[in-house]
Amino acid sequence: MPNPINALVRASVRFINTRVPVAPRTTFNIGQIEGGTSVNSIPYQASLKVDIRSESEDELTKLESALRDSIAAGVRDEMESARDRSKASSSGK
Repeated sequence: MPNPINALVRASVRFINTRVPVAPRTTFNIGQIEGGTSVNSIPYQASLKVDIRSESEDELTKLESALRDSIAAGVRDEMESARDRSKASSSGK
């Protein structure tokens, strides 16, 4: 079963590699990842809080797009990984 927190972590790893310009001043911070009710269960949902700041509206738009692309890729990667884990467990590995 895919894990939404794993998907957000995968997305976060992609997003933190996004390059930002020195000028105009631009920055971002991943402040929180939330989800689940216990350590040993796959959460039903997960959320991510990201602070994006820039002196440029264009840079804000670029970062928002990079974040959305990273989340989409993280979800795809987690879905693929879950399928692979399922195949491995059903084949007795």
